[in-house]
Amino acid sequence: MRVIYFKEDEPFNLSVDYGRMMSNGWSRRLKEFLHSKDMQDTMYNVNGLYRNTSLVMFPEKNEIFAPLNIMDVTEINVAIINCDPKFNYRSTGIAFANKCKHNGDVDLSLSNLFDKINIYERRTHSMEDYKLEHWIEQNVFLFNVSLTGFSSYTQRSLWFGFSRAVLETISRARQGVVFLFVGTEEQCKPYYEKVNPKKHPILRHNTLSYDALNEVNLEIDYVDGKEHRIKW
Repeated sequence: MRVIYFKEDEPFNLSVDYGRMMSNGWSRRLKEFLHSKDMQDTMYNVNGLYRNTSLVMFPEKNEIFAPLNIMDVTEINVAIINCDPKFNYRSTGIAFANKCKHNGDVDLSLSNLFDKINIYERRTHSMEDYKLEHWIEQNVFLFNVSLTGFSSYTQRSLWFGFSRAVLETISRARQGVVFLFVGTEEQCKPYYEKVNPKKHPILRHNTLSYDALNEVNLEIDYVDGKEHRIKW
């Protein structure tokens, strides 16, 4: 799906090939929103931010839609939604994931989380996959409600409509997905209200903690049985 936008007050044309940025399942289900003026304005603003040489934007431009490219909506069993994303050089486009090129190049909160998982689950060998690839392999969808940002600043309002459309799409397409919204009640409410609570368990925690992940597994036990517990 290629969408070509033009604004008279902009010095450039913008062609967006959503078919290359996300899976066909996502682009097909989001087609109406992707063609909307809301998304048009979002992509113009985002493109302008990445063209601004005085800003260092995160994640890399080709990773903005990474969660929707790696996993199709039909594959999601658990959705962890980061309602308070913070971006820096570690950002990969996947919520909470870190680029870990060498020792020490890892966010301390994620490192502490793995330490607690290893202790409480009495692991003899740690599974410190800071890119969270082993979560993704278990059909855990990791999504930032703001897909872009710089330093401590994120563009939640810029991505507000798109992120709500993503969550509504999951809610409609799937049944029994366990949703974990991470952030305050005020931050999370505009997003979890797009999920049908009659179809999906909805959890909220202020931070991504061991207790939060354990509650996800308790809900999965309730919905699908123990054999589908996530191996954090």
